[in-house]
Amino acid sequence: MTAAIRANRHRRLPPYAAAFVALATLGGCTGSDPGPTTTTPPATSTTAATTTAAPATTSKTTPTTTVDPVTAKIPAPARIENVDGSVAFAQFFISRVNDSFTHG
Repeated sequence: MTAAIRANRHRRLPPYAAAFVALATLGGCTGSDPGPTTTTPPATSTTAATTTAAPATTSKTTPTTTVDPVTAKIPAPARIENVDGSVAFAQFFISRVNDSFTHG
């Protein structure tokens, strides 16, 4: 009778395994990052492309930095990658968890 019980148990395993693989595969597809895109202006001739490329290389642009709003809330001592920084981050994290439970 134990052989029949074991056979039934293994029949139910493949659907669960297939569902897990499907969820894991679809979980990686967030769709938030479309990937790098390249835009090039239409060139009518090779001389036009050469003349338009020169001013683009000489223009000065200021680099912009984007700050993640969540990362901005982490205190500076907690950002250091050493033992003291990990202790500071753990204290910051626990305080945020406590605040979220008390204030919703």
